[in-house]
This record gives sequence, C-alpha cells and structure tokens, in this order.
Amino acid sequence: MLKPKYSILLSNQNINDYKEQINNWLHSGIKVFWFGSGDEVDELVSEHEAFSKAFLLQAFVVDDNSIKGIVVDGNDPENIAGKLVEIRPEFNEAQFKVEHCRADANIVVQASAGTGKTTVMVDRILYLIHTVPELHLYDIYMITFTNDATNQMNIRLQNALMTRYRLTKQQKYLRWLEEQSQMNISTIHSFAYDMLKEFGIGESFTKNLSIQNYVYEKQELVKDLIDEYIHDNSSVQSQLGVPFYQARPMIEDFWEQFATLGISHQQITKMDWGIPVDERSQVFQNLMIKLVKRLDDDFFDIKRNNDAISLNDIMRDLQEILLGQNLSLPDITMKYLFIDEFQDSDISQIVVACCMAKLLGARLFVVGDVKQSIYRFRGANEKAFDMYLRLVKEMKLDKPERFILVNNYRTCANIMNKMDKYFYAWSTQNLLEYEKPVVPFNKDHGTFKVIDGYYHKDEEFEKQVVEIVKNALDDLVDRVDKSDKEVKEKDRVVVLTRTNRELKMVSRILKRNKIPTDVKREGSFYKSEAVRDFYAMICSYMFSDEPKYIFNYLLTPYAGNIDTIDINEMERLNGEYDDLVDYLDNSLSSTPWKRYYKELRLRPVLSVLKEMVETESVIEYYIMKSKAEKTADGWEEKACIAATRQDAQQYQADLEKLLQILQSNIAGDKVTLFEVYNFLRLMIATNRDEGEPNIKSVDDYHSVLCMTVHKSKGLEFDTVIIPYTTRRFTGREYTRILIDPATNEVGWVYFPDKRSKNYIMCNDLYDKLLEEENMMTCMEETRILYVAMTRAIKNLTCITYETKYNESWSTLLREVGIDE
Repeated sequence: MLKPKYSILLSNQNINDYKEQINNWLHSGIKVFWFGSGDEVDELVSEHEAFSKAFLLQAFVVDDNSIKGIVVDGNDPENIAGKLVEIRPEFNEAQFKVEHCRADANIVVQASAGTGKTTVMVDRILYLIHTVPELHLYDIYMITFTNDATNQMNIRLQNALMTRYRLTKQQKYLRWLEEQSQMNISTIHSFAYDMLKEFGIGESFTKNLSIQNYVYEKQELVKDLIDEYIHDNSSVQSQLGVPFYQARPMIEDFWEQFATLGISHQQITKMDWGIPVDERSQVFQNLMIKLVKRLDDDFFDIKRNNDAISLNDIMRDLQEILLGQNLSLPDITMKYLFIDEFQDSDISQIVVACCMAKLLGARLFVVGDVKQSIYRFRGANEKAFDMYLRLVKEMKLDKPERFILVNNYRTCANIMNKMDKYFYAWSTQNLLEYEKPVVPFNKDHGTFKVIDGYYHKDEEFEKQVVEIVKNALDDLVDRVDKSDKEVKEKDRVVVLTRTNRELKMVSRILKRNKIPTDVKREGSFYKSEAVRDFYAMICSYMFSDEPKYIFNYLLTPYAGNIDTIDINEMERLNGEYDDLVDYLDNSLSSTPWKRYYKELRLRPVLSVLKEMVETESVIEYYIMKSKAEKTADGWEEKACIAATRQDAQQYQADLEKLLQILQSNIAGDKVTLFEVYNFLRLMIATNRDEGEPNIKSVDDYHSVLCMTVHKSKGLEFDTVIIPYTTRRFTGREYTRILIDPATNEVGWVYFPDKRSKNYIMCNDLYDKLLEEENMMTCMEETRILYVAMTRAIKNLTCITYETKYNESWSTLLREVGIDE
C-alpha cells in the first residue's frame, strides 16, 4: 500500500488501478506527477483541473513505455526522474530533486535568472513540513536581502497553503497558515539584530538592544585617536604625511572598507599591509595599522556600553560574538536556515550562516546566482559560494548537496537563444561565469535588438529614445487592451539605467516629451513631492512671520484650490516685508491655515496633522494642480490622465508612509511642532536610504517605468529598454584602500586631490590589487548588464554607441554584434 506524505510520481502505470487513489491523494494535499498516454493525461487534467492549475497535479505525455516505476516522496534509487526528463524536458527534474532532497541535507542551489528559485524554496518548505515529524514553520528561518523579498516570500507561502486548503479542506493547512505568521522570514539586518539579542548576553548586549546611527561618535573616535598618537612638538602633516583635515576622512574611509567587506575584528590583525614605498608612507601605514585595530576595538566597546549597535556593521558584530569566548547558547530552535540571493553575501554573513549551522544544528539551504552578484559596493563577495563550501569543510559541517536550475520560464525562447550568444562570448573573455546555458520554455515570439545610437548629449539621441519608448508603450497598451487576460505587474515597459544620474536624465527626456513616466529611485523618499509639500506646510507654521514660508505653503495642495498668486505683483513690492505679508495674507485667508494654526497650539500635534491630511482633500487638490500643469504644458488628454493618476497614487502612498514614520519615531501627546520640523529637516538633509513605497494599479501599463538595474533585481517586465551604454567601467585612480579578503592583502594610495597625476604615498601591493580590482570591476559591470537584459520577457532593446572606451556596455554588446 503506497502511503506518500508529500508526493508521488507514477510513470507508465495503469490508470484504472490508480484513479481512486489519485483522487484521494490530491484531496489529501499529496502532489501527483503522472507520466502516461495522451488520453490518460487529458482525462486526469479534465477531472482535476483545479489541482492541475495549482500544480498539485502535473501530468506529462510519454510515448516511451519502457520507463516504468513509482517514486514516493522523492525516494528515487533507480533515477526514474532523471530518465523521464530526457524524453519530457518540460519536467523540471532539477526542481524536483531540490524539492525532494533528503530532509537532513545542506543544500546549495545555483539558479539563473527566471528559473524559479522562489518556487523551489516554497516547495522545499512544503516538503519539509509534510515529511519531517514535529517540524513547525516557526522552526524554519529565512534570510532575504530586501523588505520586498521578505513580503513576497510571505505572500507566496501563504498563497500556497491557502490554495491547498481551498482545494482539500484539510485542517493541517489552516494550522500551518497560523504558524506561517510566526515564521522567521526577515532581511539580513533584522535577522542579525534578533540573533544579537539572543547570543549577545555574554558581551553585555541585552534583549533591550537598540539601533543607533553612530556617525558622530565614529568621527569623534577617529579624531581622538589621531590626537592620542600625534605628538605636540611637530605638525600633523610631518607626522602623518597629510594635513589633519585630509587625514581624518582618509582614516574613516579606510576603516569603513573593512566593515563593508565584513572582515572581522580578529581578522583585521592578520592583514598583510605589504611594504610602504618610502619613509613617509611607512609612517602613515604604521599609524593606520594601529588605528584601524584600535578603532574597531574601541567602537565595539562603545556599542557594548550603550547596549546599542549600528546597522552598517551589525553582521560583523554578530560574527564576532559567535566566534568569541563569551558565547552563551540561547533557548531558540532553528532547524532550517534558508538564505536567498546568497551571491550577495559578504564574508561576515557567510561565517554567521555556518556558525548557526554549527551551534544550533540547523540545516542550510542557500540559493543564488553568481551571474547576478552586483553588490560589491556593499561588500558582496562574488566568490560567496566557494567561500561557503570552504567554511563548511573547515567547520566540519555536512557536505552540501549541489543543484543547478536551468529551465527558464521568463524570457521568450528566441530572445533567450540570442542572449546566449552574448553571454557565452563574455564567458570566453572570463567576464561572466556562464557554464551552462538555460533551457527556455516560453514559446512566445519576442524581439531583441542591439542597435546603433547617438551620443547621449546629441539631440538625435533624445529623438531616438522617445521614438523607441513611445512605440514600445503603444504596442504594449494595444496588446493588453486587446487581451482578455488579467493585467499583471510585469506588463510594463521599463527603461533601465546603470546610475541614478542616467535615471534622472532619461526621466527628464520622457517627461519633456509628454510620456507618462513612473520613476523608482533608490533612497528617494525624503526627496519626494509628498514629503517636500508636507515639510513646506510644517515650516509655514514654524516660521509663520516669514513670507517665503507662507508663499511655499500656498504652492502646496494643503492650501486648497486658491487663486493664482501673481508673481509680477510680488516682484513689484520689492521685498517690502509688510507689503508681502499683507499680499500673501489675502491668499492665506482662503485656506484652512489659520484654523490649524490655532489647533496645533491646543491639541496633540500629530493628531492635528493627521486630521489635516484626512479632511482637507490634499490628494484631490494635488490631482487638480498636477493635471492643470500638464494640460498647460500641452499634454494629450489620455497621457495626462495616466501620468496624473500615477503621480497621485505615489503621492498618497508617500504621504501615508510619512505619517507612519512620524508616528513610529516621535509619537506621543507631548510631541511638539519643533520636534516634527527638526526630524524632517534632519531626514531630508541626511537620509539617502529610505525608498518610496511601491504602488500597484491596473492602469500601470499606460506609463513607462524607469529605474536603475539594481532596483530592478528580482523583477521581470514585458519590455526592457537600455538607453545608456557608454559609461566607462573603470575611472582614474584616486586615494583609496583595496582589500583582498581571499589573501588578506591590503593595498593603498594617497593623492593630494583628484586632479593630481602623481601619488604622494602608497604601498607595494597597491598596483597589483588595482589591476585585480579593475578586472573585478569589469566582471561586475558585465554581470550588471546580464541582470538588466534578463529582466525582459518579450522585448529587449539596447542602444549602443561607438565609444573610445574599451570597457563599456556598448563595447561588450557591439563586439558580439549589433542589428542593422
């Protein structure tokens, strides 16, 4: 009697013998793989259509009846799955094997773009909870690298469990749904923070551990240590080789590089600094070696004394504790640890993962794609998988099972086949690890063009970009409107850029040409219209006797639908204070400003601000102003409506997020208007990390989405356009430190300024490490282009230009071939 717990694979069996059992298995939540005749497949799919759509039933037609057998819960000693994939390549054997790998195995999955790594992680978790006794979802931890990825994984798991409950009515899925809400899926920083509270007791960290910025404290620490090492009887420059005002930021930057790469406090003492080229360099290097070690130790003491850590090096601190002598094991159960986007891990993250497995007995599941390692500037190590395998061996963990996913379900086959030519060519130049081409299963026909373009400062370039984008948008809108399929997030035309500067340039071009545009920038929240308008409103109450702040308020939606302010009349007043106040007061009287001025002095500030946003039709007035401005600029009505709707949705989402941030950071009945003003002033001036919330709308496809390649990672789009490809990979060298974590070598150089052609100080390792760094930069830039290209589903256009630089995206593309 067959008793599968999770799945059963049946190949060339008599369907009449299994009809009733298949029905029972499916309604018990057992996944069924059937390989048989066309009639059998049609019959099963017809009878169990809902299960087929949910992939709980996967039926394949096979003409070869020699491959006969049954596989229960993935136990496949005769390699039936391996034989079946040879005659039915659409059967994803690699996913099947990952999903059904033995429960006590460590697993490494290398998954190219579009090969379904999220699906395989969800399926693996479902396999584990079905087959491992006494396993709960809250025993499984998962690390992602973004909040969006965390939310997406939670949604995917919830949907999978809800679908199974809806189809089977089995109570276990409701129980697991409840457990899923307690599952530990978090970003790398959240995970490290939680683990520090658990493991940090021996280092004086407590459950009340807080997070602080520490920017000022680190600067003061550097200054104090320089003072400690500098003698009073001679100048700073004579002792350091550089003036004090240059020495401090240099030392801060050098120290920061160790933290960025995830190099531990202990490892810093083992670095090979090479030989300074002269006596002056010797003096500076000796001081640097002393200072970096002292800075790291003293800073850790500060954090320990304050019971507070910094996000920038939170993983390094956790690594230090896990490798330290004062470690106390907490009372937590971690049976499995999943790590997504493993190729973006730095050294400390890899060490922490292995320590967790060693200390808690957790089984590791790491998944990623070396070709998508594009975060070196954050310390990501492109050799993460190799480093992990080496650490597993050193720490005597079980050798992991390794799998490669190659079935691509995203990009049209004809596009993917053409892309392969480029990827393979780059691999022959050692710029891209592309050992095994993917197998495309999207049989739709798409277009991939690498075309000759104009230099981006030419007027012809703007015309070319506008024409390409406009045609792509019209084509997409036409296809979507004619289709009866549900509109999805991926139904977009997206323009991808390498840098924020390019993003700003292309968005200006599109908006100047009246094309509805949705721009997604990294860290743009505190620069958004919603935040700027809200801040202008706050400033008007803070500085109510200053005409310029009242004027700024009157330009915001908070003022409502007032008459146009006559700038010429204001200029005629020649800056006379009383006259300006009287003139602006006429406009101010028709707004709710004076009423809220009184309310803010009588009631809790945040309560009044919330009421203002909710009752004064701020969004409606924003829409009116935005639409009026676009109409005046000559926008066509359809494009105007699409762009205004998009802008308004983003404005509202930003405003809601702002109120939540204020509530979280400065909540309370005694909050003052000054505290709100000061918080916003500081955030607007310094916060470049907070991103705008993502918005979703059924009409999104009417506008063009613009974002950087880094922002697009993990996403997919109908049409991708890459307009800027001439940026040079490597620039001229300047003062910096280069660190090779593999060899522990440190190279450094100092130029008095960026215009100087000759260095003043350096060591003998710098030239060697610079050559390696330039090669690594070229490889990463190739990977970034790979990520950009593989976002495309149906259409991809790359605009190239014959540049004088050998190292650019244009060069990479043109060397393989451009379309006439």
